Amino acid sequence: MTEEEEEFRLFRQITIEDDESNQQIIKPKTIIRKRKYPPRPPRLPPSPQQNLHDNYVDFVCYVREKCENKIKILQRSTFQAIERPIILAFNHFREFCYYHQDKLDTLFKLSLQYGDRIEFLVGDQMDMDVLYPNTNPIELLSYSLRPEDQNIQVYAINERKWVYEHFDAYNTEETLAELCENLLNGSIYRSQAIPEPGETLVKICVHLSFEKVVWQSSQDILLIIGYGDYSPRDEYHLKYEPNYEELAKEFVDSNVKIVYMDGDKNYTKFEYNAGGYPTILFIPHNDKNAFIHYMQGARDTENMRNFIKQNVGAQGEKWRQEDRNKLKYKPFSLATDKQLTYEDLGLYVDENFPRSFQLLNRNSLKTDNNCHIIHLFDFQGTPITYYQDILKKIHQVAQGTFCYAVKFLIGDFRDVNIIFPKWYLKHLDNKQLENSKQPQVYAIDRMKLIYKISDLPTPSSWFYYFVKLHYSQLSYSQTPYTCRPWRRDVVKTCVAENFHTHINNSRHNIFLTIYRSNYIESHKILNILNEIAQEVQDFGVELLKMDVKYNSISVEYSFDTYPVHFFIPKRNRDEETVRYINKNSSKENILEFIRNNSGKYS
Repeated sequence: MTEEEEEFRLFRQITIEDDESNQQIIKPKTIIRKRKYPPRPPRLPPSPQQNLHDNYVDFVCYVREKCENKIKILQRSTFQAIERPIILAFNHFREFCYYHQDKLDTLFKLSLQYGDRIEFLVGDQMDMDVLYPNTNPIELLSYSLRPEDQNIQVYAINERKWVYEHFDAYNTEETLAELCENLLNGSIYRSQAIPEPGETLVKICVHLSFEKVVWQSSQDILLIIGYGDYSPRDEYHLKYEPNYEELAKEFVDSNVKIVYMDGDKNYTKFEYNAGGYPTILFIPHNDKNAFIHYMQGARDTENMRNFIKQNVGAQGEKWRQEDRNKLKYKPFSLATDKQLTYEDLGLYVDENFPRSFQLLNRNSLKTDNNCHIIHLFDFQGTPITYYQDILKKIHQVAQGTFCYAVKFLIGDFRDVNIIFPKWYLKHLDNKQLENSKQPQVYAIDRMKLIYKISDLPTPSSWFYYFVKLHYSQLSYSQTPYTCRPWRRDVVKTCVAENFHTHINNSRHNIFLTIYRSNYIESHKILNILNEIAQEVQDFGVELLKMDVKYNSISVEYSFDTYPVHFFIPKRNRDEETVRYINKNSSKENILEFIRNNSGKYS
C-alpha cells in the first residue's frame, strides 16, 4: 500500500467509519419554535398641549412681587445707560415663566448678596438682539430644546461694556456666585502677558494690548483670532494656514497691519463672534465697528490676499456696507408710496424680502413635499395694511427659519379650495369666513395631514410650533404593521402614516369609518362593519376603519364626535367623496347608504 493510500484509509476511518466522529458531527435537525409575545400596544398620542394659561405665571408680576424688584426686567431704552457691572439672563420668561421660577429665585438670592455692586437683569429670549444687533432673534432660539426645559443664558458685562458669555450646563447658585466674583475682580477677561517685540512681521496681540494695537491704530487691521501661539514656521501652519508673513510683507506699504491673537488665552470682543478658530476679520482704520468676517472659501494665501485688496480703500467701504446690508435683519413693512393689492403682494415680497413667506399656489402646494403653515386673509374685503402687524410676525418667523423644510404661505379666503378637496368645501362655513377679519391658519405636515391652528400670540410661540411640525411631533400614528396587509381581513385597518397612500392606491370604492376605541359604543359600529362586510364586497366596496385614539386625523376627515363615515369613490375622489354622520346608525341605514353611493360609482 502506497503512502497516499494509507493516508486515505486513515481519513476514511476518522470521517466516515468512526462512530464517535459521526455522533459529534451529525446532529438531529433542530426544531425552532418562536416564542409568542403579546402584541405591542399602539403608541399613544402625545399629551394634549397645555394652554398657555393653564400653568401661567406673569413675568412682570413675579419679578415685582416675588423678587422684590431686586432683579429688574431688561429695558431696551435704558440698557446702554447702566454704569454698573451687569449680570444679564435670558429665557422664555414672558410665555413660560411658570417653568423658570427657580432660576429667577436663584438670581434673586444672588442679588441680595451682590446687588449693591452688580445690576441683575432678566430678559425674554426675544430680547436677545440687544446683544446681537441687526439680528432676527428667532435665529437665536433653540431647535433642540422645549422652551419649558431651556436653561437661562447668562452674560456678564463690566463698566466698559465688555460682554462675556457664561457657559455652564446648570447655572447653579454656586457657579453664578463665582461668575459674580470673577466679574467684579475682572478675571473673566483673561489675557496673556504683553509680549516682547519679535522677529515676525505679524504683530502679536493680547487682551491687555488690544486697545493700543487694534483700537487706537491708524492702520487697517487684518485680525486673526487663532488657537494657540502664532508659529508661522511649524508644519501645521505651513500646510494649512495662509502665509501671513508673506502677506504682511506684501501689504507693508498699504496701511494694512496683520495682527494675531490667541483666542483661547485672551478675551476677545463679544461682537467679533469668535466661536471657532481661526476667526479672521478685516477692521478698517476709520471705523473700528465696521469690521467684516472672512467668509470667502478656503483660507489660503491667495484668497486672503484678495480679501485684503477687496477691503482696502473707498471701494472696500462700499463693499462692506453692501455685505452688512445682506446680513442685517430687515423687518417686514409695506410700501408707503403706493397701495398694494393682493396680486401685487407676491412680487413686492420677492423683490424686497426674498427670505420670507410666499403666496399660496395650487400647483406648488401639491408637488411640494415640505411642511407648510398657511395663513388665509380677507384680502378682498380688507386692505392689506390692516394685516401689516400679522404679516410682520409671519415674516420674522419665516426669515428666521428659511433654511428648514417648512414654508410659510399666505392666501386669500377664496384660496381655501387650494388647501381642501372640493367635497369638503360644502362643509365649511363660508359665510363665517367672509365676515371674519381674523386670519384662518392651517398647517400641513409631511403625511399631508391638515391641522387647524388657533393664531399663536408671539413670534416665539410660532417658532416652537414650527419646530414641532418640522420634526413631525404634531402627528401620531399606529405603525403600518397594524394594517397587516398580508391578511385578508374583511374590514381593513388604516393608520395616519399611510392614510393618503392607502386611499389613493385603492382601485375600489371605499367606505371609511373613523371611530374612537375608548368610546363605550364603538364596539357596536365595529360589529356592524363585520356583519355587512360580505354583502358590501359584492358591491365592490372596500371597508376601512381608523381609530382616532391612536391616529392623527386630518381636518377634512375630523368631526366633533365619532364615529363618522365617508364614502370615497374610486374615481373623482376630490369632488365626489360623501360624508355620512349618524351616531345611532343601524346596520340597515349604513347598508342603504353604501348601496346608494356604490350604485352611482360602480
